[in-house]
Amino acid sequence: MVLPVTSAARHREARIAQKTSDLAWMRQVAPQVMAAAAAGNGMASDESLVVLVDRTARESGIGSSIRDQSPAGQNGLQLRLEGAPFDALVAWLASLQQQYGVRVDAAIIGATNAPGLVNASLTLTHGQSPAS
Repeated sequence: MVLPVTSAARHREARIAQKTSDLAWMRQVAPQVMAAAAAGNGMASDESLVVLVDRTARESGIGSSIRDQSPAGQNGLQLRLEGAPFDALVAWLASLQQQYGVRVDAAIIGATNAPGLVNASLTLTHGQSPAS
């Protein structure tokens, strides 16, 4: 009777250790992601941001994770993803920035119960930054 409890406890400890490691890595690369996003050089496409996000998300394998999209100002888009593979999400955001000049203005990314999957709320923009 003790063996299942001990096994479950070890499994939880391993998951916590992995999530702690993932969080440390996210915090480490966050400044690089934000710096890369700030260095955007404009859209390389005539597509609207909505179409671009939809198309590239599907191409990156995270299109099915998008649950909601809504406009955010003149050049922005807010979107919510559920159960997105973290690695694919980060690669997709980097691709949007590098290839199309799409900036990540805000991001809230949280772990799910499934290893490697996250929920995210993002605000993306393209074009000129609003005047301060």
